[in-house]
Amino acid sequence: MGRLLPAILACGLGLATAVAASAQAPAAVAPAPVDPTRLAAAKTLMSLMLPPEQRETMVRGMVEPVIANVRSSFESHPQLSGLLAGNPKARDLLLTFIDRQMEYSLTSTMEAMPALVEAMEAAYARRFSVEQINDIAGFYRTPTGQELIVAMPSLMASPEIAVVQKSMMNKALERVQVETVQLAQQLAALQSGTEKAKP
Repeated sequence: MGRLLPAILACGLGLATAVAASAQAPAAVAPAPVDPTRLAAAKTLMSLMLPPEQRETMVRGMVEPVIANVRSSFESHPQLSGLLAGNPKARDLLLTFIDRQMEYSLTSTMEAMPALVEAMEAAYARRFSVEQINDIAGFYRTPTGQELIVAMPSLMASPEIAVVQKSMMNKALERVQVETVQLAQQLAALQSGTEKAKP
């Protein structure tokens, strides 16, 4: 158990890294005012790009493959799988924890969708003119644009993308495990120094 706990801690940090990496965003800045005419056009565009009745299906179709890859990476990671092989209960607890965190991440994404769509509307309105927004909307009204909307989740779940995602996750796990050990050593040294300094 002495080797298992640090490994699980490292994987927990790796899980946090994976979730954070899927939602990276630049530092918040004060938004500029949005032109009402542009915003109205952007709202129409978003209703085409992210149809309200299809949003949950689209989000699940793009997020669930990432979740599956994260779980697979934990299960197949050499060090972790070796440590858990002789402890089925620990393995079940860890995988249940992973599934719970990923489901929470998915639920949080769905809950944030209204605000995210509004933010996207504002972003498009600031970046593009009404004419440009209408041009983009025109594409999404075409058969090809409609097909792209339908196909996007399955494109994100393609085997090629899955391979890249799993490779990224494995590298993140390896890095976090090394850094977790270093952090534990640094904290132990700090604690040791503190204890020695006490009268």
